[in-house]
Amino acid sequence: MATVGIRHEDIAGSSGRILFSLGGRGGMFDRTSEERDDLYMPARAIPILRPGTTGDVAILPRHHLVQEFADFCMDVLGLGEDQIQVARGEFSTLEKSFCGNEAARVREFARGNEFVLMPYSRHDAVDDLSRRLGIPVLCDPPVWRRQNGTKAALHPYISPQEIHQPLCNVDGLRIPRGFVATTTEELLEAHRRLHSRCILKPTDYDGGEGIVNPASRRRLEEYNFATGDVVLEESIELALGPDGVRSYSIHFVGDKIGCLTEQSVAGGVYSGTQVPAEAPPELIAEAEEMCRIYIKKTRPVGVGGIDFLFGANGKLYMDDPNTGRWTEAFFVLLFRKLYSTEGVVISRRITPSASILTFWERLRSAGIAWQPKVGETNARGVFPLSYLPGIHGVLIASGTNTAEVRQLLKHAAELAAGEE
Repeated sequence: MATVGIRHEDIAGSSGRILFSLGGRGGMFDRTSEERDDLYMPARAIPILRPGTTGDVAILPRHHLVQEFADFCMDVLGLGEDQIQVARGEFSTLEKSFCGNEAARVREFARGNEFVLMPYSRHDAVDDLSRRLGIPVLCDPPVWRRQNGTKAALHPYISPQEIHQPLCNVDGLRIPRGFVATTTEELLEAHRRLHSRCILKPTDYDGGEGIVNPASRRRLEEYNFATGDVVLEESIELALGPDGVRSYSIHFVGDKIGCLTEQSVAGGVYSGTQVPAEAPPELIAEAEEMCRIYIKKTRPVGVGGIDFLFGANGKLYMDDPNTGRWTEAFFVLLFRKLYSTEGVVISRRITPSASILTFWERLRSAGIAWQPKVGETNARGVFPLSYLPGIHGVLIASGTNTAEVRQLLKHAAELAAGEE
């Protein structure tokens, strides 16, 4: 299992095409999607479509801000109209809404082409769409994800589960001590067993959502399990980086492993990704080895990523298997592979206020607009990787070194925040 990087070809095959249907989180366990998730999550696929008549395709929700961003990307990136397919049905999930004439049209041009369906995560509506379009799904099923793809996979339950085999028992994986709890009584028992400062994490939320730190006994007694089962872990003293704690991630497709990326995490909340990570070779090698061990143990067929924390003691800890689903880092990895193959690339979340065209003109006027060209090795500038005013935005910048890219991002974020 060599570290070969993450490319579109790793997802679609050497001659295939990807049909992205990155609907919201509604298909993940008992979670329901918020409206903002249902809009920005599918829209993020637009900039990573490989342009051309044999390029990739994205299914998008019907909304004027999503359409404005799609129109912008078609103009700047040279995407074709057939690469943007709008779901016009009024259903609870993107996959169910993609029906009627739209689905029939995709089914027709998919014939004779090797497409693969790439969802955010796999659920019944995704499998139904796959059957209707006659396109295979590249995503591990829900039962696999429940066993291997959440924080609960790392630790034993306070109340033992017959089929649960926690990853903390696997040789070669360094994981903080912890337990999975489903009730207040179990939480308090976990706290008693750990005998240390603790942190509470929902088992299936990402980006730092729902974390309680520090998790004192009093806070545990008052905890209401609004997000479902939780993990209680010993709190590791972490090394600090320029944006907060040192956090890394490594992503894979099946047994193909990508390069180590560095995450911006401040106050426990994720805000961006840097590729490649600034890390010593021995840390990179250790992260790759732990990823290989995880893959050998769980045998995924789809995409996923593993988060790591870097302790003040100089040790790397496996922190969160974000597997069986798409993650934000994939957008950064794939955009870099297309448009700045050797550049230092950093993304940053924002909430934009200016329109996409106004913001782009501001970037151009400031001389920092990144006009992407397929195959460029070291681009310079800033591009809106996701841009829905008032809802969600991600900027991506490329340059020759970290300091330059950070300065580009700082300038661009100021331009995005300005009013019309």
